[in-house]
Amino acid sequence: MTLQRHAKSLVSNPRPHQLMAETLGPALEFWHGVALTAWFVCEGPYSRAPLSVVADYYSRTLTALAAAGCPVAPDLFEELRIAEEHLGPEEMIIKERREFPVDTAVGSFTMTSSLSSGSRREGFERVRDVVTRHRRAWAERYLDTYLQQLWRTSLVGVAQAHHRFVAAKGRPPTLIQFAQFATAAANQWTGGNLGALYTAIGEPAPAQQQRPARLLPSDGYDFAQRVYTALGGTAVDNDLR
Repeated sequence: MTLQRHAKSLVSNPRPHQLMAETLGPALEFWHGVALTAWFVCEGPYSRAPLSVVADYYSRTLTALAAAGCPVAPDLFEELRIAEEHLGPEEMIIKERREFPVDTAVGSFTMTSSLSSGSRREGFERVRDVVTRHRRAWAERYLDTYLQQLWRTSLVGVAQAHHRFVAAKGRPPTLIQFAQFATAAANQWTGGNLGALYTAIGEPAPAQQQRPARLLPSDGYDFAQRVYTALGGTAVDNDLR
């Protein structure tokens, strides 16, 4: 990727998943969000919105998708409403349970103490299948068109900014100046390569970016985990969070 303040060099992206989410925009935000809502409604510990109001809760992203000509079928929301009606009753999620034996003059008994962390409802698989079926249908019909719109809009914006710069200054921008308005598009669509972005908009690149030698022996996350462990940190199983 390219850092705007250091545009002469290409560097590793420490957060590729975040960049992917930003690039895919409202489509990923909606489908990821509705899947999370389905999980939290069914498996807890709590959900910010019930399945019956998903259309309202995600109205902003749904409006953006509709404006792009890639709407989500309204049948999804009716099926989610019906699926929610068929979920099991709420069950408390017991995080910790302790039993204490108690002896009294009239006999012995056991006291039970439990700590709950929200609730769950049986039936996630049914809700998951509804979301998966609609997501796949949407992707098959609209994903190619949606992605083309994203990259075309991004590249057109860069080309227009380049032309405005030339019109105002009477000369093409330097690589550093180009990076001021092209870094985001380059990171999203050309791996941060400003030269490739120049080619995509039909302009010659004034200079080539450098690729510094990689200093980390592995990816940044693994390196950070090893440092954390070496400093005495307790390892965390991310699959159990």
